[in-house]
Amino acid sequence: LPEIYTCYFPTKHFIFLDDYYYSGRTKNVLEKALQEINDEITIKKTIVVYDGSIEHSKDVLSMYRYHK
Repeated sequence: LPEIYTCYFPTKHFIFLDDYYYSGRTKNVLEKALQEINDEITIKKTIVVYDGSIEHSKDVLSMYRYHK
């Protein structure tokens, strides 16, 4: 496994920006990696251009949502 470089994060709450959201897998993997540095870190919101998820999540903000 690659070595994780740790550093100081001034906050424990993050916003994840991405181009596309479907199942939340990318967000979950990123959050897990951040929690290996500090287990109190969470991604509070995900902001995307396109949301293709079937079920709407209140934590995902998108410019366009496929399923209404």
